[in-house]
Amino acid sequence: LHRPGQPCLLCHDGALHDPQRFTVAGTVYDTPSERVASVGATVNLLDANGSSAQLHTNAAGNFYATPHQYDPTFPMQATVTGPAGQTAHMQTLIEGNGTIEPNGGCASCHFDPQGPNSPGHVCVTLDDGGTPP
Repeated sequence: LHRPGQPCLLCHDGALHDPQRFTVAGTVYDTPSERVASVGATVNLLDANGSSAQLHTNAAGNFYATPHQYDPTFPMQATVTGPAGQTAHMQTLIEGNGTIEPNGGCASCHFDPQGPNSPGHVCVTLDDGGTPP
């Protein structure tokens, strides 16, 4: 429930075993311009081997999986469904953060400001009420 929008895997990398390691983690917002957490959104993941996970956002909009819950083989596909049923499909595969190591930390790519280096934060509805592609 802490640090929404921050790069979760920066601390939750398992290096010191406390905090615990996350394999996938991020924050979902209602819209890109407002920092309102999308509470109860569902993040559907499908990895390269066909293994899937369905993660739900908490009161901070955060979701995560530990290796015991879901240890994906990259690349992965992601779809986010908001509490009202609106669905956003990620158009690219989650392969990593530009390094050789795969990275399930959404904030490594999804950060402010939106522009050539980032698509912006993960959201379920666009500011105009539409759904992200």
